[in-house]
Parts: sequence; structure tokens; C-alpha cells
Amino acid sequence: MKKTAIITAFSLAALVMTTAAPVTLAQEGSTYQDRVEERRALFEENSQERQANREEVRTQVGENVEERQDTRQERRETRRDNIAQFHATRLIDRFGFYSQRLTNLIEKIDTKLSEMATEGKDVAAAQAKLDEAQAALDEAKSLGSQAINAFEAIEPAEYETQRDQALAARDLAQQARESYKEAVSLMKEAVKLAKDAN
Repeated sequence: MKKTAIITAFSLAALVMTTAAPVTLAQEGSTYQDRVEERRALFEENSQERQANREEVRTQVGENVEERQDTRQERRETRRDNIAQFHATRLIDRFGFYSQRLTNLIEKIDTKLSEMATEGKDVAAAQAKLDEAQAALDEAKSLGSQAINAFEAIEPAEYETQRDQALAARDLAQQARESYKEAVSLMKEAVKLAKDAN
């Protein structure tokens, strides 16, 4: 019995609502229409604000991207310049050491060859090799200073030309290194010929 009473009560309430709601809405129709129009106006206003905010955000993002690209480019240029200067400093140290060391060795060998010549030994072949070693050392010094100057002259702002300059400087440094090696091998030959001299 309670179930039927509850179902009946709900049925009656639903019937009253469905019949009374259109009448109430009909009486309040003008306010409902006003609310719809208010909502549309509010939606359009919010839509325009959102569109303006989007444009502002896009502009700001574009500016930030350009700023980051500029900063990145500046860092690359600085790093490239630092790398070129690092190579130049390293070459100055290395080639300076090679030049000093080999010059001292050539002087010692030349002194020893002079002593051997005064003793009456034939050291002409050894002296010729030592002269070739001195010429190779002079060429290596020249190429080394050219390589150092080339590394110091690299301009980091222009990447493509800088790349070509760096490759040319690297080639000069390799040629100088080969000349130093050649000078060492010629000195070794001079020492060997001096040992074999009678």
C-alpha cells in the first residue's frame, strides 16, 4: 500500500510540473528570452576577450622565440670564438715547445759535428742532413705561425666563412706538424750518419 501511495504521489507531482511549467514559462517568456540574449552577449564578450588574449599570447610567444634564437646565436658565436682562441693558444704552446726543443737539439748536434770535424772525421753527409733538418724546422715554424694567425683571425659571426677559415687553419697546423716530424727524422738521420763517420 505504501508503494502505491508513493508512486501515486510522484505521478501527481510529475503531472503538476509538466502542466504548470509551460504556463510558468509562458508567463516568464520575456525574461527567458532576455536571459538567452544576455548569455549570448556575455559569450561573445568572453569570446572576444579570449581571442584578444590568444593574440597577445601568440605575440609574446613569438617574441620569446626570437629572443631565445638570438641568445642561442650569440652563445654559438661566443663558443666558436672561444674554440678558435683555444686552438690558437694550444698551437702557440705546442709549436713553441717543439721549436725551442728542436732548435736546442740542432745546436747541440751542430756543435758535436764541429768537434768531430776538428778531430778529422768526415761529417759532410751528417752536416747536410742537419742543414735539411734546420730548413724543415724553419718551414715548420713558418707554417705554425700561419696556422696560429689563421685561428686567431677567425670571425665567429659568419659561420660559413668561419668554417672554411677553420678548415684552412687546421690544414696549416697539420702541415706544420708534419714539418716538425720531418725535421725530427732528418735530425735522427744526421745523428746516425755522424755515428757512422770515420
